[in-house]
Amino acid sequence: MSINPVSTYRIQFNKHFTFSDLEKIIPYLHKLGVKTIYASPVFEASPGSTHGYDGTDPNHINPEIGTEDQLQNISADLKQKNMYWLQDIVPNHLSFDEHNKWLMDVLEKGKSSQYASYFDIIWEHPEFDDKLMVPFPGSPLEKTLKEKFPGSSHYVVTPWQDTDSKINYRRFFLVNSLICTNIQDDKVFNHFHDLIRKLSDAKVFDGLRVDHVDGLYDPRKYLNDLRQLTGEDSYIIVEKILEPGENMPENWPVEGNSGYDFLGMVNNLFTNREAEFEFTNLYNEITGDRTPVETQVQEKKAYILHNFMRGELDNLTRLYKECGLADGIGDDGIKKLIADYLISCPVYRFYDEDVPLMDRDKGKTGERVKKFYNRCMQFTGPLMAKGVEDTLMYTYNRFIGHNEVGDSPETFGYSIEKFHELMTYRQQHWPLSMNGSSTHDTKRGEDVRARLNALSCFYSEWIELVKTWMRDNTGLKTNGFPDKNDEYFIYQTLVGSHPIPDDDKEMDAYPGRLKEYFQKALREAKVNSNWAEPNTEYEEACVTFTNKLLEKDSMFVKSFQPLFEKVCYYGMMNSLAQLALKFTCPGVPDVYQGTELWDLSLVDPDNRRAVDYDKRLQLLHRGKSIDELMTNWKTGEVKFAVLRKLLEIRNDYASILLNGEYVPLKVVGKYSGHVIAFMRKHGRSGIVVIVPVRLALIDQHSADFSEALHGLIPENLVKRQLLHLSDLFQIVQVDLVA
Repeated sequence: MSINPVSTYRIQFNKHFTFSDLEKIIPYLHKLGVKTIYASPVFEASPGSTHGYDGTDPNHINPEIGTEDQLQNISADLKQKNMYWLQDIVPNHLSFDEHNKWLMDVLEKGKSSQYASYFDIIWEHPEFDDKLMVPFPGSPLEKTLKEKFPGSSHYVVTPWQDTDSKINYRRFFLVNSLICTNIQDDKVFNHFHDLIRKLSDAKVFDGLRVDHVDGLYDPRKYLNDLRQLTGEDSYIIVEKILEPGENMPENWPVEGNSGYDFLGMVNNLFTNREAEFEFTNLYNEITGDRTPVETQVQEKKAYILHNFMRGELDNLTRLYKECGLADGIGDDGIKKLIADYLISCPVYRFYDEDVPLMDRDKGKTGERVKKFYNRCMQFTGPLMAKGVEDTLMYTYNRFIGHNEVGDSPETFGYSIEKFHELMTYRQQHWPLSMNGSSTHDTKRGEDVRARLNALSCFYSEWIELVKTWMRDNTGLKTNGFPDKNDEYFIYQTLVGSHPIPDDDKEMDAYPGRLKEYFQKALREAKVNSNWAEPNTEYEEACVTFTNKLLEKDSMFVKSFQPLFEKVCYYGMMNSLAQLALKFTCPGVPDVYQGTELWDLSLVDPDNRRAVDYDKRLQLLHRGKSIDELMTNWKTGEVKFAVLRKLLEIRNDYASILLNGEYVPLKVVGKYSGHVIAFMRKHGRSGIVVIVPVRLALIDQHSADFSEALHGLIPENLVKRQLLHLSDLFQIVQVDLVA
């Protein structure tokens, strides 16, 4: 493979940020040192789409974003600057609306449509009589259908609530408005990828990121087909969420995944493991609930399956029987077996190679087993995502810093030794996988998590404050709302996301952002509110409670401020340290749009707000040293400067950082648990990286780190100092003895 991105910069396209807007900032990104534009989906999508994952036509560029000619011109400009383009594609699903021409043809002609096989529809469903259900009463789609196809017998409009109990098409997760494709069909694959093939052949697309690979019927077949389509020199990664301890299938012809796993590893490295017992005890005391997390995972998945996916479960039950696998078991027994398996699945999905008998039986029985198994696996991912990502991560609030995509609510910190093991494996098996820290899908921005990591080091002070707040703030509640679990969630959210008080613009916007965030968080939790029947009284009580907490000169603010200032400072140190690791550990570092400065964003849509590129462009021309910027770190300029320096290092030493061996360096002495050091070694050159971790646990001003640092950088080998924030935080190029 000839094209490996040295670094990527994620851009979220929509009608408010178009190709024309990108053209304006390409000079900025080039000067910053970015090598690859990592683009959100750019294909035709539902009008007004803010993200592009609701595509309507994969063979046309979204006119709200720009034109194919514009894209070609941008590509030519990038090539002149030695820059590349990584494109996000969405083969799993398309939008279920009147702008989807393939689907409209199906709604007009039914099974006789040339596109009937393009969509994952169960035509023989016993309740729909060869008609596609349309669960959008009163929608523009229904109006269009009545106008264009009056009296059509190929669809039936149903209440949207019906999809909880019956459904005859596969949808993305629980989103009725996203209908899944049969991309495993060669005809569908070839047609769907016409434009992708064209732009890949023309080297407009130098690489592809495959969205939701676990939704596909046969991920390995799809990826083999995609590799054949794009060629060996294309960089391909997949969106794959791995559970702790899980690894990517090594027989996939891809360079790696989109970096959620790296996010989780780094997040755990900076969490204080010694605080787990105290955080757990505090949370148990607050909620009175000692149910093990693994049990809560099962309960949430069962809740989703039996309340919102009963139709999918019934479909799997019928398929099991149709495949001749029932062997005398009744419907209820089959349904229970399937439900238990879906709920118990410990990862997003398994693959053919994970089933020992799959390859042994090549006969008809084996084919039937594989058909059912692959179908089953298309629903374990949605169940995990909705049960854990979108439910448990809003209800289990022991420490919300680990309630994150790529991480796990059950984890509470890794040792430096474990992190070294993970990075060694990464370098040996997936050296070109992406290193992420913030994305369009993260629950919290990278610097919110960095603060929460710091909070874990102040656990004694935190516990005392929380107990005081829960006693003293009762009078701020409305009818006893919020409950204690949500109250604790609010306190953690404030510590992690509250703007630096000096930033007037962010301070003014914060209450509105919190209101929108709490509404989503409470509805996702499905305890005191939900999307189907929002409890606006409860939601408003939480917002009012928070606003009262944050009133100027309130007792809460006075007690909150001292801890908050410490958490912000050490969160800043964590942020810069995780940034350094992202750029020097095995993998390709990704910078999410706007995160050149402090990223205190919350879940989408908050993390998809417009970026002020004029402000960032101005920072390119300032000549202050990193030492100077550290004295006024609150502005975020120091993060910008460190990021720019890391991009420079990445570009200058690409061969070492892309191909180099990962060599852990042993730190000894009293402070060995607060310094991580390693070398990236390639040929006769190396880069030594020394980064501080969990600094808040020690008095760094009086501590003597000489023993810990001794021998990490042999003086006779030093060639060049690349980055130096302190003796505890430096990157050095060394020459190695032959």
